[in-house]
Amino acid sequence: NCTPATLWKTSAAGTTFTKTHLKLRAGLVTNTARMSMHDDVAYLIVPAETGAEVIKATTDGTAWTSRPDPCTAPDEEIADVTAVTDTEVGILCIGDPGFSQSTKHMYKSNDTGRTYKRFGAISRNGIVSQLAATPDGRFLLTSWGAQGSWIYRSNGGGPWTEPLGLNDGGVGWNDVVMVSNSRGFVVHGPAALFPGDRPGQLAKTSNRGVTWNPVS
Repeated sequence: NCTPATLWKTSAAGTTFTKTHLKLRAGLVTNTARMSMHDDVAYLIVPAETGAEVIKATTDGTAWTSRPDPCTAPDEEIADVTAVTDTEVGILCIGDPGFSQSTKHMYKSNDTGRTYKRFGAISRNGIVSQLAATPDGRFLLTSWGAQGSWIYRSNGGGPWTEPLGLNDGGVGWNDVVMVSNSRGFVVHGPAALFPGDRPGQLAKTSNRGVTWNPVS
C-alpha cells in the first residue's frame, strides 16, 4: 500500500476516534508498527521496507516529533518499544537472524528517546521478539524461532538472565505485558499464527518474570 498511513486517537473512555496530524510516508511496514504509552507520553515505531525507519514521540498527546534510531548496527532493524515512565523508554533492535537465533540489542533512554545507552547483553536464541517492562523499570523480553521459545529478564544493565527456555519447536509468544512490578501475562503459542493449531495458552508470572505458569 503506497498511501501514507495516518494515526488516530481517542480518550480512555472514548467511543470514537479522531485523526491526528501525524502522517507516515509510503514504504513503511505499517502492519508491524508498535506503540507504547505512559500517561500523555507515547512512542510509535515503524520499520521501513526502504529508507530510514520511523520513531515518533509525543510528550503531550498532541504534537509528534522524530527521535533518533538507535538500531544502527549492520543489518539491524527496530523491533519493539516500551514506555516505562514519562521519561524512560526502551527500544529493542534485532539483527543477523538465522537458525532460530538473532542478535538482540536493547537501548534505554531516560529523556524520552532523545539519547540512548545500550542496556545489557541478551542471548542470541530466538528471532521474533517483544519487549515489556514493570513500572519500576525491570525489562522482560520474549523471543522465539523455529527451534524454541525463550523469556529473558534484564539485570540492571548487566547480562540478561533466561528464566524460561522451551524446546517447543517454535510455538512462540505474543502480547507480553507486566501489569505491576510482580505480575505479568503472556500468550504461549498464539492461536492465530500459521498454521492455526497453536495452543493459545495464557501464562502468568507473580514474581517479576522469574517463573511462568499456565492460567487455568
